[in-house]
Amino acid sequence: MRKTISLIIIGILAISACTGEQSGYPVAPVPFTSVKVNDSFWGGRLKASREVTIPLAFSKCEETGRYENFVKAEKQMHSDVNLGYKVEGFPFDDTDVYKTIEGASYILQTYPDPKL
Repeated sequence: MRKTISLIIIGILAISACTGEQSGYPVAPVPFTSVKVNDSFWGGRLKASREVTIPLAFSKCEETGRYENFVKAEKQMHSDVNLGYKVEGFPFDDTDVYKTIEGASYILQTYPDPKL
């Protein structure tokens, strides 16, 4: 019972924080696109993400047929008969595509890159 009440209180506090109804709080949020990270630790990791990790994740999604699963699903959705497509891999493989797109979207907002 104590855990439930604690979770409810935390939820209410989180919701009130998101609605912007705070008064007297001395710190105002800034858009993440206004923050520039140039230090050697995080700057290096962001550079590795944009130059290596995200392109590799896109290529792995293609290599493992994750994109093709979307094509198969779209064709089946628009067909009145069962086309017999078999979705390859795990049933949650689509999340890798979504997370790769999300990561690329965040990087592109702060580091525009036509190739990416």
